[in-house]
Amino acid sequence: MKCCTRCGVIKSKHDYYHSDKAKKYPTSRCKACHNKCSQESKRRRGVHRSLFDAKDSSPYLGAIAERTLSKYFDNIKRMPYNNPGYDFLCGKGFKIDVKGACLRYPKGKSALWAFNSRRNGVADYFLCLAFDNRRDLNPIHIWLIPGERLNKLIGFRIVDTEGGLKKWKFYEKSLDKAIYCCNKLKGVA
Repeated sequence: MKCCTRCGVIKSKHDYYHSDKAKKYPTSRCKACHNKCSQESKRRRGVHRSLFDAKDSSPYLGAIAERTLSKYFDNIKRMPYNNPGYDFLCGKGFKIDVKGACLRYPKGKSALWAFNSRRNGVADYFLCLAFDNRRDLNPIHIWLIPGERLNKLIGFRIVDTEGGLKKWKFYEKSLDKAIYCCNKLKGVA
C-alpha cells in the first residue's frame, strides 16, 4: 500500500506505474492522477487534439460509429464517453457496446474488418459498424452480435469474402438508417 502524493489516497501498489529507472519502485502519483496530470499538460502545451480532430486514431472511428448508431435506434440511452463496458442502454435494459472498423487489406490475404472486443464481459450485445475507409466513412455492413459470442475474445475479424460474410449473416441488420445517419453527420443528407 502507498499514499499518492497528489490525491492523498492510500492505494495498492498495483494502482501505480513503476518508474523507468528502477522498475521495482512505484511512482509517487497513482495511475489515475498520473494520467490526469499528463492530459492537463498536453492541453496546456497544445498537444492534445479533440477526438474529432484526431481522424487517424482508433477512438475517432469508435466515436463516429457511436454518433451514427445513437441516431440508428429509438428509445436508447447513450452512456457518458469512456463508460466501462458499454456505450448504450437499450429500452429493454440490454447493454450495447459499439465497435467500428474500416476495411483493411493485409498483404497476401483477403480484406477484412478487425474489431477489438477486449474480453468485454459487461456488454450484452456488440453493435459492429463496418466502414469502407477512413476518408469516406461509408457504412458497408452492420451487425448486432450477442455478447456471449464475443465476451471472451480480445478481438475478432470479419473477412470480406462470401464465406466470411456468411458466417455473420444471421446478425446483420439493415444499413439504410445507418447510411442516412452517416450522410447526415457528413452534411450530405
